Amino acid sequence: MLELLYCDHCGDVSLGGWVVGGEDGGAFLASTPASDGADSDKVIFRRPSSRYLWYRPGPLPPSANWNHGGPGTIDVRF
Repeated sequence: MLELLYCDHCGDVSLGGWVVGGEDGGAFLASTPASDGADSDKVIFRRPSSRYLWYRPGPLPPSANWNHGGPGTIDVRF
C-alpha cells in the first residue's frame, strides 16, 4: 500500500512510498520506512529521493512537438 499524493495546484494524482528494497535497477516501495529516521517526519517534498519515491501510474504522455514563432526569425520548439 502506498500514500496517495494529490497536487493542490493542478489536481494531478500520484503515489508515494519509502524505498524498502531493490532488485534489477527497480525499487520496492512501502507506505512506511524500513527503518526509523529523521526523514519520516518531513513533509513529502522534503523527503530525500534516496529514501522516498513518487510513482505516477498510467501511460507516458505522447512526445508531441510544439513550435512557436519567437522574436524575429527565431523558431521556438518544445
